[in-house]
Amino acid sequence: MPADFILPDAAPAPLEGADWNSFVQPIITGITGLDGQFVRPSFQIEPPDLAAEQIVLCVFRYETRRTDNFPYMAQSMDGLTTALQRHEEADVLTSFYDQGTQGNASRYCEVLREGLAIPQNTDVLRAIGAGLVLVGDMITVPIIVKNRWLYRVDMRFTVRRQIDRSYTAPAIIAANFAVVTA
Repeated sequence: MPADFILPDAAPAPLEGADWNSFVQPIITGITGLDGQFVRPSFQIEPPDLAAEQIVLCVFRYETRRTDNFPYMAQSMDGLTTALQRHEEADVLTSFYDQGTQGNASRYCEVLREGLAIPQNTDVLRAIGAGLVLVGDMITVPIIVKNRWLYRVDMRFTVRRQIDRSYTAPAIIAANFAVVTA
């Protein structure tokens, strides 16, 4: 016998996927001063060509998403709606690419690292019930792409956000049953 599962209501819904990328991209662009076309999500169906020499490219993605073990849950007075609240930490990996050896990737990564320390730059996180938790180390990772050396610098930063969802249980209008005693 199949169970009747309860799905979350459409609203409120946390930012996910493309919506999350659209939220994070302007933060990186605004703090670093890079042109928006050169700050991209890592995974794309049609990856764009490499940028011209002397152009720094930043790609980002969120990796680990840690959550608290037991969410807070509250039932409405009528018993039909359950509110769920959970906290999640998402690690955002940024990779800055420079096709030369001028160290521009490192410079832009430093600008992001230092800019994340300025409260005015991270106030926008509050709009989605989030805050900056940690800015990690800068790691240099030289790589070869299409027979060209790229100077790459990686850095993670961690955002903690609150996830709120509501679930509505279907109301039982009437039930036909009989009590049989032996």
